[in-house]
Amino acid sequence: MKIHAYKVVPLHEDTQPFEKALAALAQQQLPERLYRQRGLKLRLEDHGKREGLVELNFVTFRMGSAPVRVADDRPVAEIAIAEDESFGEETACLYNPATRFLLMQYNHYGPRASAIRESMAYEEDGVAHGYDFAPKLSPASEQRIRNLGVVSRVEVTFSIPDLVNAPAHLSVDSAIDLARAN
Repeated sequence: MKIHAYKVVPLHEDTQPFEKALAALAQQQLPERLYRQRGLKLRLEDHGKREGLVELNFVTFRMGSAPVRVADDRPVAEIAIAEDESFGEETACLYNPATRFLLMQYNHYGPRASAIRESMAYEEDGVAHGYDFAPKLSPASEQRIRNLGVVSRVEVTFSIPDLVNAPAHLSVDSAIDLARAN
């Protein structure tokens, strides 16, 4: 089993705390909790609090192929489910509001962090709100990344409308004069 850690960062300073958004979502009836986007159907299934931590379980509905029953001495057999039912895959999470860290059990088929993050986005007074899930690295990994020195050069480009609209045969001195003026 793998556990992934994310730092939950609100995208705006007036975005409600993540734990409040989760609690508000959990208050809704199951059909209202459904998030549907681009063939994905996801829902906050369980929400509980224990010792200052928020326990979560998200489920994604399996669209299309489903598991079957199989045995050594019998052929594959379908699993009968009702027409309004789907197979689902779960992802368990633990959120600490004090540190804003979200621990997510990696589940190959369950909802991914990106889908859960998208499902928690909301709009209020015409402003889109949401959360970034920044992966948490070990202190050693963070230091190694800082020491990489990835940025070796910075280039700056200026857009000067007068220069763009100037005749094609403009001299370099005239172009520099236009740049200085702008």
